[in-house]
Order: sequence, then structure tokens, then C-alpha cells
Amino acid sequence: MDVRLGFMCHHNCRDNFIQGNYYYNIIEGNKASIFVAGGLVSAFNSDSDTGIDLGVGTAINLSRDTYLDIECSTMANYRPLPIHIRVGWRVHI
Repeated sequence: MDVRLGFMCHHNCRDNFIQGNYYYNIIEGNKASIFVAGGLVSAFNSDSDTGIDLGVGTAINLSRDTYLDIECSTMANYRPLPIHIRVGWRVHI
């Protein structure tokens, strides 16, 4: 189980994204996992600013390997601040 801290830049017109994340494994400790990912994302949003993001891209672990990255997540925006909360799962192949 990982805790992730990172950023994501999503360009709505072109349906592409780039994100960078630092992962900390709360069971096994720090694995020095720093990922940079980029690819395509489809966002399905409702009127309440919650939605589902489906993405496929390439992830590069800066300390190890390159993966095919498949991510499915849900997102909720916190209106007073430019913050959103993402909950989801990711598969590295």
C-alpha cells in the first residue's frame, strides 16, 4: 500500500496529461519510487465536479524501470482552493 504525493497537469482540449509522483510504501518503507508519467486520459465529470478519469500512459521510475501505466481514478474538487482529491488504482505492466 502506497501513499502518493505529486502533481498532475491535464490539458482538457487534447486529453493528454503529465504527472509526477513520489510514492512511499507504508508497509515496506521507502522504496525511492519517483514516477514521471505521461499519456492520454478521458475525464467524465458531473455537475458536482466529481468524475472518473481513465488513463493509459508510460511511467518511468526514475530509480529503476519503465512501465506501461494504466490508471483509473475518481476525483473530487474542493471548491475554495485549487485542490482535488484522487482515489484510484494503478497497474504497472
